[in-house]
Amino acid sequence: MALRKNITISEEDYDAINSYCRKVGKTFSEFLRDSALEVVRREEETGLLEYLIRNVSFVSKEEQEEFEKMELDLEERGRELSVDDIL
Repeated sequence: MALRKNITISEEDYDAINSYCRKVGKTFSEFLRDSALEVVRREEETGLLEYLIRNVSFVSKEEQEEFEKMELDLEERGRELSVDDIL
């Protein structure tokens, strides 16, 4: 079953996208769907470190000093977290 959605974009953006679509032989809808799915796939494949680097700001000097004072048990075995675990 196909769904129909309305979007709002500027005329400039529409013209740029539509011009590109004509060049590559895709409809406007095909291009938006394919582009959106590619972004979703790429984001879902992003490793946790890369995700954090792109989306989390660095901590302040004071905050970093607090982290450094923490006593961590480095012998404890943990598990790797995924982006879904964080979100």
